[in-house]
Amino acid sequence: ILNARNRKETQKIAEYFNPSTRIGEYVNKITNGLFQRVSYNSLEGKFELTKGEDTLLRIEQLSQGELSQLYFAIRLALGSKCIDKGFLVMEEPFLSSDDERMEEQLRLLKNFVNMGWQIIGLTGKDQVKKKLLENGGRLVGELKRII
Repeated sequence: ILNARNRKETQKIAEYFNPSTRIGEYVNKITNGLFQRVSYNSLEGKFELTKGEDTLLRIEQLSQGELSQLYFAIRLALGSKCIDKGFLVMEEPFLSSDDERMEEQLRLLKNFVNMGWQIIGLTGKDQVKKKLLENGGRLVGELKRII
């Protein structure tokens, strides 16, 4: 019974991770074409990325930065697949991104804002705060360290 239930749930999840979700498109933009495609292996319940023409990488083979950027793309893609516009909270979405990839991620976020999305980003990095402000963001508040 549990195996049948697991297969059914995995099939449901796989429906959200088909090419129409644009995950691959977003990852391709963020990585400046390093990854060509993103697919979801429903048998294993894991993502796989195609690097270059035909090098298939399993999620375990990604660097921390690549993994972070994949998760960023998944959040955007699932959000836009489920609703036209909404509210998105992101904590440290650029933590493992170099400047070039952060710029691409900011362009994607700006497109979402232009479509009517409200986005709140939480960060402790001054560089990220500066980039967000340069790209039209607003600093709403700053938490002060208690200890």
